[in-house]
Amino acid sequence: MNKLRKYASFLYSFFKNYKKECIAIICTILVIISSFTIWNHVQMKHIVDNIREIMDKKDIKEGLFYIKGSRVYLVDNENKEFVDTLPLLGWINGYLHITETKEMIRIWNHGIITFKNYNQKKNTISFLFSHPDVSYSTIGTEQVYIVPETATYKIELWGARGGESTAFLDTSVAHGKGAYVSGDIRLKKGTKLYLQVGSRGENGQKVKDYLRFTAFGYPSAGGKGGYNGGGDAMDDSEMNAGGGGGGATDIRLVSGEWDDFDSLKSRIMVAAGGGGMSRLYGYTGSSYAGTGASGSGGTITGKNGKVELPHLKPYGYGSTQTEGYEFGIGDNGIWCLTTLNGLGGGAGGYMGSYSGACNDTDWYPPTGAGGASSYVSGCDDCKAIKESATEDKLVFEKNGVHYSGMKFSDIVMIDGDSKMPDPKNSKKKITGNDDNGYARITKVGW
Repeated sequence: MNKLRKYASFLYSFFKNYKKECIAIICTILVIISSFTIWNHVQMKHIVDNIREIMDKKDIKEGLFYIKGSRVYLVDNENKEFVDTLPLLGWINGYLHITETKEMIRIWNHGIITFKNYNQKKNTISFLFSHPDVSYSTIGTEQVYIVPETATYKIELWGARGGESTAFLDTSVAHGKGAYVSGDIRLKKGTKLYLQVGSRGENGQKVKDYLRFTAFGYPSAGGKGGYNGGGDAMDDSEMNAGGGGGGATDIRLVSGEWDDFDSLKSRIMVAAGGGGMSRLYGYTGSSYAGTGASGSGGTITGKNGKVELPHLKPYGYGSTQTEGYEFGIGDNGIWCLTTLNGLGGGAGGYMGSYSGACNDTDWYPPTGAGGASSYVSGCDDCKAIKESATEDKLVFEKNGVHYSGMKFSDIVMIDGDSKMPDPKNSKKKITGNDDNGYARITKVGW
């Protein structure tokens, strides 16, 4: 206590004797900080204007920009076009994502996050760490959240929907929808979470090739699987190509490509995607009703396709915590000789699901793909993968707590056939996520 008093007395005497000098130093520091902030805002606006100009010239409705060092590049079909240099030193690899709807974009580096919302004049810059409340749309690459302060956070994830086939009559039972999971978790300041936000499976597309037109219609191309695990659908020589599987949305502790096994193994929360549909006949009340319709993303088990063929398991069935096509990856569809169509792709999830099944009865339509399983560390009946697991040998714990020890409380898991929060409006409810995946992180307590 005496030392503290002596120190305070010294500071008081120093300020009293050098009052003018101290005030000058403080004012100089404030001017430098203000000038730097203003300069940074001006530079960021200049870069954003350059980006928008490039997007307008190229008629790009959605732009992905890559940051390497302090330089910004437009990513266009694996080509990178230089845009500008960032105003701050020390930037490392990252991305910023801009859509024509003028959504918020973000740049990250060593915890320095810059936000820009085109719908507002205010430009908010957070030095050192992320803003505590952030939402993430799909951009086809890894995204990062750096915990701004030690606190409790609510994390919400939505898986993506599966795609539709090119031949169907009843869209109410067509494609599988994405699942929803949420939970609260205590996070330490500086912790890095890596997000992979899935995209919807693409619909099958008719190929308008008049030379190949037949009595059954145009040939068709299977829909591509959604980002983060969705399986590709198969083409068809007629009009019966399937839809791609929906991608999962997840939180990871290890950075890497979406299909890197060590990164997949580090997932502490996963919201499953919905399966891609196969050829669907929607004749209500007939033996064909619902065939080809796919299953939605599930909770601990994915939802099955609408028509179940037990003797053809696991095709058309939802994956579980420990069984599926591959860990985190959905199955690609194949072509069915017996029913003349391309199958829908399996969904991404904790365990990816298998595609649909070719019915072994001639001309009887096939099943759609099943939905994938979800996972939240600490949830009842979940099975956590062991740290010792390999791609060739998957082994799981008897309980659901991830090997990192990080786990959630107040866990909610909702399948894609049930009511869940709307990802874009938390005050509304929807039945399954019928779009791309989504993620939201919100600080809820200390």
